[in-house]
Amino acid sequence: MAETLLRRSRVAYAWTSEAPNFTDFQAWVQFMMGVPADAMPDVTTLQMAYDESLNLALDDLATVPYQAGSPSLYALAVYNLAAAILVDIVQDVPPSTFWSDIRNKFNVTMFSFSIVTGAADQGTSKSATVPDFIQSMGPLDLWLYQTPWGRQYMMIAGAWGGVWGIS
Repeated sequence: MAETLLRRSRVAYAWTSEAPNFTDFQAWVQFMMGVPADAMPDVTTLQMAYDESLNLALDDLATVPYQAGSPSLYALAVYNLAAAILVDIVQDVPPSTFWSDIRNKFNVTMFSFSIVTGAADQGTSKSATVPDFIQSMGPLDLWLYQTPWGRQYMMIAGAWGGVWGIS
């Protein structure tokens, strides 16, 4: 049993394994994402997001060395990817607005990738451009950048090789 404790709230959680597993993912959603009990998705939804992330996550990460007692980078990648999926698919059960609040906070329903490259005065003007690295990204890559969990997955996966348009 892993000894590393997961602490985001006042409750501590001991990892059951360094490898990704559904039990640790459920705890990760509660403690690391900070999902309150009244907004916790049902087990079927959690399982679907977890399974989808196992299918999509870069499985080469499973070969990256890790410290005993801590979750592997592969586990963290799977959990972060599953969290991004949850933000996209979970519907609120009234009166909770947790998931729609997260989608609004990170503008998940809005899509805009450009950088202002110039500005002017006397009538106000601005210019925006799409950076080259964004032009080479696919829809999944762009979608993942919308939440901190998707970005965390991209950082982990990107550190171990070019798996999309960014290298």
